[in-house]
Amino acid sequence: MKNRVLIVSPTQGTYGGIEITAVAQAELLQDHLATLLHFKLTKGFETQTSLTEVADASAIHYKITERGFGSLWESILKSDIIHGHNVSIDVVIPALLLAKPLYFTIHNKFHPDSWRHWVAMILQHVSRYRVYNSGFVRRTWFGDHTRHSTVFPSISRLPEVKPLPPAEKRGFFYIGRWIANKGIETLIEAYAQADIDKSLHPLYLAGSGPLKTSILKRVEEEKLQGIQYLGFISEEEKFEKYRSVKWNVAAANTREDMGLTPIEARHSGTPSIVSRDGGLPEAGGPAAIICEAGSVESLKSAIEAAARMDDLVYQKRCSLAKDSLNGYLKDYSLFRHHYGLSNEGEPQV
Repeated sequence: MKNRVLIVSPTQGTYGGIEITAVAQAELLQDHLATLLHFKLTKGFETQTSLTEVADASAIHYKITERGFGSLWESILKSDIIHGHNVSIDVVIPALLLAKPLYFTIHNKFHPDSWRHWVAMILQHVSRYRVYNSGFVRRTWFGDHTRHSTVFPSISRLPEVKPLPPAEKRGFFYIGRWIANKGIETLIEAYAQADIDKSLHPLYLAGSGPLKTSILKRVEEEKLQGIQYLGFISEEEKFEKYRSVKWNVAAANTREDMGLTPIEARHSGTPSIVSRDGGLPEAGGPAAIICEAGSVESLKSAIEAAARMDDLVYQKRCSLAKDSLNGYLKDYSLFRHHYGLSNEGEPQV
């Protein structure tokens, strides 16, 4: 009989961020383990179809409930192993009372002004093992002296992508939320000032957010050259754009926890320009060009350097971007190992 693993994840009711990682973990473990994914709704949020459609399509066993001890007790009682995404009392207390082994994935950096994070700091120590989605996040919690843990970048399954020859790639690409400090405003200004041929090096923008109206209005009114707005694009379209551009850009100024888009771009054979911000340099890897967070001048210089890069040097960067993922990304079998299970989901003797 397979061991029963319960994956518990908070959710705001939609499919993004932490939900992507939890679904991917459940999918990749269910071949060897009896897996249940239990989503806890954050107070004030409701379940959206974007979450249920993905969960239904994945064929994983899941449930979505309100947060609290009562809703989790039955799931924890029936499980052999508990894996929580982030640390919460309503997971830790029942698991301890029922003597269930605990594991954690930590997605967010430590906030010293949050009493919940101070509680989580203490409760993390009851786990047998925990993973952090970046070295930056791990350092904010415990510095460089963290036992019984590792860094495990939080990503979903990456599709098969055949990188394009560098000579066929063109332009820069930004995809993400259009909100303050995510880097979209800095990017627009830096690109507008950059001394490059905009017809040869266009800037493609995808995504949406509160800043979309003002940014697109500025592009139109000032007739900024080279900027093309793609709107919302599908996963397939996103990875096609990754492979067809020369550079991905992720220049946030938010102490970013990890940075998914540079990893996806590397998988597609495309290097990134990233800011020296949180986990972004790790996600960008050794092939990335690094600029200073929030600096228009620094990002402008990075864009110019990228546009003028020698073809042979750029080709080596593309290869390095993809090849270096082999040592950065980790296989989900790591969880089975730390659960003390064989590849068949049985306890190791």
